[in-house]
Amino acid sequence: MKAGQKVTITATSDVKDSVHVHGYDKTLDLPPGEAASVSFVADVKGVFEVETHETELLVAKLAVT
Repeated sequence: MKAGQKVTITATSDVKDSVHVHGYDKTLDLPPGEAASVSFVADVKGVFEVETHETELLVAKLAVT
């Protein structure tokens, strides 16, 4: 994606957890069984990991050019 674009991350988990977007300091709290979203403008260039906190799983990589 190009810098300056709006990003929306939506996730659902079967257990209580949270998702963190590295480089943007955005955290998405995930209640069990409910969808949750966070939106922000991707204004920092690079490749950033999106991972869960409790289970430390890599969910995605956000690439901003």
